[in-house]
Amino acid sequence: MKKILLYMVILIGLSITACDSDINGAIDDYDNFSLTINGSDSTFFIGTVGENYPIMGTLSNSAGSTQEITVEDLAISDSETEIYRYDNGVLKIIDQGTEILTATYGSETVEIEIYVDEYVRGDLRAISPADLERRAVSYSGYREGDSPDIPEYPSEAEITEDLALLKQAGFGLLRLYDSGTHALRTLNVIKNTYPDDFKVMLGVWITEATPDENWVQTTSAIDFMNTGGEYDFSDIIVAVSVGNECTVDWNTWAPADPSTIRKFVQYIRENVSQPVTTDDNFAPYSGGSPKSLEVAKVVDFLAIHTYPALDTAYALANSDVWKCLDTPEAERAAAMNAWAVARAKDEYNQVRTAMDGKGLTELPIVIGETGWKYRVASQNLMVNRAHPVNASMYYNSMVDWIYGTGRSTNPDPVAAATEGPMALFYFEAFDEPWKQGDDGWGLFEISR
Repeated sequence: MKKILLYMVILIGLSITACDSDINGAIDDYDNFSLTINGSDSTFFIGTVGENYPIMGTLSNSAGSTQEITVEDLAISDSETEIYRYDNGVLKIIDQGTEILTATYGSETVEIEIYVDEYVRGDLRAISPADLERRAVSYSGYREGDSPDIPEYPSEAEITEDLALLKQAGFGLLRLYDSGTHALRTLNVIKNTYPDDFKVMLGVWITEATPDENWVQTTSAIDFMNTGGEYDFSDIIVAVSVGNECTVDWNTWAPADPSTIRKFVQYIRENVSQPVTTDDNFAPYSGGSPKSLEVAKVVDFLAIHTYPALDTAYALANSDVWKCLDTPEAERAAAMNAWAVARAKDEYNQVRTAMDGKGLTELPIVIGETGWKYRVASQNLMVNRAHPVNASMYYNSMVDWIYGTGRSTNPDPVAAATEGPMALFYFEAFDEPWKQGDDGWGLFEISR
């Protein structure tokens, strides 16, 4: 991994005038204002993306007396830029580039030029083969009256009930969507009740609209994943996914630019030991978008979403290709299912081909989401397609592809991971009424 070079040009020798003597007890005879980063006031500093460097302001004079400036009294011009985030006395390096950091105390300022070299991911991290053999499912346990928007979350007792059902159904790998209250309760239940039965791919909810909350999510995720922290779920969390369908062009509810996703992937990856990915629709990656390619270069694997059945209500709404009208009516449901599975495979292959074409031949790809509605909700999506029988056929066929007849038999796990998806996070475990028209995907109804 390349070292990050942080060049600091510190302007010192600034006079603290008499009018500054009233600033929180500053003393008149201090005539220099300087900054230190990570304990060093050198003009040359070497750091790493993902590191958190304490910043301290100091007043000094020729007699050798010094006085530290509190974090509250030290003003930083920009709390977040393209390459760093300043938060309560800590400089968090997130990306490459050059910025001028301006620190102010009273009427005096110090300018620091920060240069950060390009981030390079290094060796890929992998989910263990044993954990990849676990059947995977997306889990959000929101029941009637629950919603992350209120917010109102399932209790630990309700989550315990859910996980008992999922264990009985043969699932052992859960995908969570954020690092908030619902995730914390789920991880607590696993740790206290099902320590050997479940592993987790944690989520970090990211959107351009909530930059401060993005950092709350990021900080919580890092704390959840690391040994010795307040929580320490390091033996439960086997991977973390940053963002959910953030970069696809039809996301209007929680979009984020690929560059934003890339920065959070980089920062989180340098603060945890688990593999880091992002979940998104297959389209941004199959199309070879330059920004999406930059994301692919920093993740440990791609988690793509494929929804052939849902596409029949959108991209294929005016097409008859999925209707299989040349198939006898009695066999049409099976034919439609076969078409959907073939389309899912094709979308995977499009992404695989695109990644190989960009030199990312060893980057694994998993199915981060797919599903088939078993009932029509208020949006009237998938009318005449949403049915329990159709949903069951699709689920069984996709499981057979990923874990059965379609699974690579290559004894080399690195090679096997590029010869087909090694995991299928089926969407989803339970219905979620708060989603209204986008409900009806659950393997279990809301009544459990």
